[in-house]
Amino acid sequence: MNGTGLKRGEDKPAMQLKKEQDTRVYHESQILVPYQLKANQTPEDRAWLKVSFDDPEKAVAPEGDSPNGEAEKKDSDEDDEDKEEKESGDDDDEEDGEKTRMQFVDLLMKTREISAGTTYEEAKAILSKQSQWKAVDEQTRKECFEIFVEHLGSASGSKKKKKDKEKKSKKRKHKGS
Repeated sequence: MNGTGLKRGEDKPAMQLKKEQDTRVYHESQILVPYQLKANQTPEDRAWLKVSFDDPEKAVAPEGDSPNGEAEKKDSDEDDEDKEEKESGDDDDEEDGEKTRMQFVDLLMKTREISAGTTYEEAKAILSKQSQWKAVDEQTRKECFEIFVEHLGSASGSKKKKKDKEKKSKKRKHKGS
């Protein structure tokens, strides 16, 4: 947990970088590894990596660079931000999709008319007016319904087998008496 440090220029102090967070590195920046030294270590135990770009003019830190390593927003930064928002929006969409699927399955579980022998069309006639039904697209709804009904069938099949075993067991005990 000693971390990595970054020093931007000779006159600026080194700062510890946050783990798993991208930070811009500019021309003449120095990377310190590790940032924090243990009690038995000396500054000579630290590695210093100096960054030099072939074209230093293009790699100079902007004037508005903040101490935490983030530059003031420019057009390219805004593009990156928009991209990140869209990507995180995709995550939100996945979470919302999962939530609506779970609500749909919950609706199926709470509807007593739905059993292992129920068809999709019968379920549609019963539930199509419900908001949970409408919130899920047709394909997802059919997939979830098929899985649910299949699960009901296998669960009721195993209950039936269990009852049959119990009956046989009782008959054996009765015959043995």
